[in-house]
Amino acid sequence: MKKILITGGAGFVGANCAMLARRQWDVYVTTHKTRINPALPAREVALDIADLENVQSVISRIRPVAIIHAAALSDTRSSAEKPELAMKMNADGTKNMAIAAGQYGAKLVYISTDLVYDGEGSLYSETDTAAASCHYGRSKLAGEEMAIRFCDNLCIARSATVYGCNINNKKNFAESLIEKLGSSERVKLFTDEYRSFIHVQDLCRILLKMAADTKLTGIYNAGGPQRLSRYEFGLELADAFGFDKSLIEPSKIDPAMFNDHRPKDCSMNISKLTEKIGISLADVSEGLNAMRRQRA
Repeated sequence: MKKILITGGAGFVGANCAMLARRQWDVYVTTHKTRINPALPAREVALDIADLENVQSVISRIRPVAIIHAAALSDTRSSAEKPELAMKMNADGTKNMAIAAGQYGAKLVYISTDLVYDGEGSLYSETDTAAASCHYGRSKLAGEEMAIRFCDNLCIARSATVYGCNINNKKNFAESLIEKLGSSERVKLFTDEYRSFIHVQDLCRILLKMAADTKLTGIYNAGGPQRLSRYEFGLELADAFGFDKSLIEPSKIDPAMFNDHRPKDCSMNISKLTEKIGISLADVSEGLNAMRRQRA
């Protein structure tokens, strides 16, 4: 089988990609400070994406046909507190991956974010101006620029907020909600923050399609088919898992609560993705019910 290298193998998306890829690929995953789940069917390789020589050494040794670059400083709060580190990991690290991918003939699939958009519009298309308004978004947008500059054989997936079952210990937004609502804890969710939530399995299928299709290049919005507020997402989750909806309180974004600008509406138009990729994407109700069945 052909080799694929997935960076960030201990992360939410990276680990799920590795699980799905095992059917068609010889899978290698990279880790830095956190080890992979022992159940993950992949070969683990230590990698510091901020070290170009280390990146070149690993890729020259493995010689993957494709690389899915999922490693990042992905926490928005940490990116605001440590903007230089965010740039080092998300921009410089991506530059290193792009240089090495180009040198050794690998297809590069870079996972970017919906936060490259400023959040002042709605249902952004790929041709809309990317004008990130938060530190994390700016660092990922800089990563896009590095990837485009140093690697020709490239797909960029601007990922929406991802939900689903995490193979590793860290909880995502949906799993945190399940834990709180399952304990009858009241939660406040924003009615004025909109995203195109995507199930992790759908995102991974998109990324693997990008990795496998030699003719597919360019930038794609990688979101689900619905524009929902976090509050609406919470109500859908309560429906799917049988939780008490009255535990969910509607609220508005208060800028004083955050250490960085919080974009309100980064929902995305995914018509280019559905036309070019040809993958049927679950709506939030379908995705959450699949998540419930997987957790059962």
